[in-house]
Amino acid sequence: MLRRLAYATALVLLIGVFIFSLSRAKGDPRELFLSEGVYVTEEQYESWGREMGLDRPLPVQFLTWAWNAARGDFGDSLVEKSSAWSAIRKRLPNTVQLAGVSLVWAISIGVPLGILSAVSRGSVWDIIGRTFALFGQALPVFWVGIMLVIVFAVALGWLPTSQKGGPSHLILPSIALGWAASASTLRLVRSSMLEVLDSAYVTYARAKGVPRIRVVWKHAFRNSMIAPLTHFGLLMVTFMSGTVVVESVFAWPGMGRLAITSVYNNDFPVLSALTILYTLMYVGANLAVDVLYAVIDPRIRY
Repeated sequence: MLRRLAYATALVLLIGVFIFSLSRAKGDPRELFLSEGVYVTEEQYESWGREMGLDRPLPVQFLTWAWNAARGDFGDSLVEKSSAWSAIRKRLPNTVQLAGVSLVWAISIGVPLGILSAVSRGSVWDIIGRTFALFGQALPVFWVGIMLVIVFAVALGWLPTSQKGGPSHLILPSIALGWAASASTLRLVRSSMLEVLDSAYVTYARAKGVPRIRVVWKHAFRNSMIAPLTHFGLLMVTFMSGTVVVESVFAWPGMGRLAITSVYNNDFPVLSALTILYTLMYVGANLAVDVLYAVIDPRIRY
């Protein structure tokens, strides 16, 4: 585990070097503060350089930037005129809320359908499950979101079209975001269950007369959860970092829309803070999944 922690730290440091290099690749970082038609004196320009530490060697600039980043100080947003972390902190709960509900939707639909499809291989339930997975992974997320709005918000008037509000505002965006994830979860659980159900120890348990429900849940389900567990761990982080399309369709005030706005406005402090945050999420999720492997399957040891 210490070795894995060392690898994770090295990865975060490497991403930090990459981000810092990008901040210098386009030219002088002071140019970010200059918009068209804005005039500054030479004294102001040099003053900015001293404030940003641009008069120091590049290695010293990087160490200063890394130390500030480790404390959560990525500089001020060029759009909101506040710290980059404050801009993210305002939208982080909204994205966590949407990602959490979407994850629950994806697991609660994908796992039971995957198990049912595997246990009832070749039956009507298996055909229904595979059809659901086919459409879930074939339909684009933005199209699903638009169709949900047209049908359930505009035509039927059952749910709100967009924006953040009460629990009803979460239904359509969470379904649009979790649809493809539930389909991939179904396929992964089904394939893992089929592999385990065809194994020798499951056949032996059946031959001994073990009840079918016990064979499915105790012997097959637990031993087939290694691959889905990895999927679940990365799914939440993917929802956190990949909600740009859904947040745009439903005007959801989350980090995805913030990232797009920052790209359009060349708001590099916010972009660098988001990149580091997503890196930490992925590294943390992978580390947590590694630990859970040994908890679920006692045969796995590090």
